[in-house]
Amino acid sequence: MARRVGDAKKNTQSTKLAAPQAPILITGICGRLGQLFARVLHRQRSVIGVDRRTFVAFPKDVEHFAVDLRRKKMRDIFRGREIAAVVHMGIMHNPRKSSAEHHTWNVVGFQKLLEYVAQFDVPKLIVLSGSAVYGARPDNPQFLVEDAPLLGSANWSGLRDLIEVDMLAQSFFWKNPKT
Repeated sequence: MARRVGDAKKNTQSTKLAAPQAPILITGICGRLGQLFARVLHRQRSVIGVDRRTFVAFPKDVEHFAVDLRRKKMRDIFRGREIAAVVHMGIMHNPRKSSAEHHTWNVVGFQKLLEYVAQFDVPKLIVLSGSAVYGARPDNPQFLVEDAPLLGSANWSGLRDLIEVDMLAQSFFWKNPKT
């Protein structure tokens, strides 16, 4: 049977649509929430996991890198592959670490991650946050929206770092509205 040129184009286009989708990169994949998220997500999408810790019980199709977000090896993960989205869950909450180490991991590491997301044109960025950054205040509305002021306690350095991460994310989204 003869094929028309128009039919060939339709077949090519449908082949492109059927191609596997770009992977989703998850930072902090070794945490409880990261592991749970990876186990659900890997059934639908390719997953790349990044964490400074090793991920021993991950699904076989999850690509895992034991990398510090602040190191150059992190850039290599972005280089040479298209990433559909980054889900940032890589926040350190270890009480045995110093506040300086928390700050460099949480804030400086997140700044590096934002740099890579912008440099490699990652179209989506999701940042895990918590209600504590808004502060438990009697004058808060019952339901807070994302653009509510970040009035969490400035007395605890760990919370200050989380507020700074949220502020960096807000600033990044203003500068990169397509993300």
